[in-house]
Amino acid sequence: MAQTTAEDLYEEVVANFPGGLSPRWQHVIDDPRGFVAAYTRTLARVWAEFEPVWKQSRDLLHREAERIGAASVTGTLDAALATLNHPISLADESLRLSGPQNSTIPLHGRSITLIPIVSGSSASLYNVEAESVWVGYPVPGVGRLWESGVASAPVPGRALEAVLGPARAQLLRAAERPLTMGEASTILGCVPSAVTHHCRRLEAAQLITRTRNGKNVLVRRTPTGDQLIELLATP
Repeated sequence: MAQTTAEDLYEEVVANFPGGLSPRWQHVIDDPRGFVAAYTRTLARVWAEFEPVWKQSRDLLHREAERIGAASVTGTLDAALATLNHPISLADESLRLSGPQNSTIPLHGRSITLIPIVSGSSASLYNVEAESVWVGYPVPGVGRLWESGVASAPVPGRALEAVLGPARAQLLRAAERPLTMGEASTILGCVPSAVTHHCRRLEAAQLITRTRNGKNVLVRRTPTGDQLIELLATP
């Protein structure tokens, strides 16, 4: 990315909007070099956080490849996919994704490429081609890697993480506004059962409340939670 020239970026952006440039991309055209520099810095910061989890995920990815491979050979792939947090199912020559995308894709003889990933909380349709359908899904167990703090060891100036752990600190900050459990799961990138566990611990410490609102359970930060964040705020 850092090697991308301003001219190349300009040409690519313009080529992707033959009907006229979207206003959201105008700042890229106005300052392509600045955009490339800022984007490169952002990617570097993201990778610095993500790299430890990526390294720790190798065993999970290897086991998942073996699990799916064995299921494919033994004809039990549908059962294996049904065990995922947001199941992927095969029926009537169609691939069905449950969860946020909630879609059904007719296969018509196309192959399926399954991509276990080390982030997110639900399966996603990546691409539909003439001969194959590409689907990504969080590798089973990845939520525990993020919860364990492998990705975010406490660093100076992050006192809240040191006290609560990275996942609960993130949840407490996000609960500045009411959150549904689904939103909390997306924010943390872990399964609902893990979110429930974190909420119970924060609720026991009187840092959040959980109240039912129709079909949803809303998570809110308490005044005590506000005070803790203020107390441990970075100077």
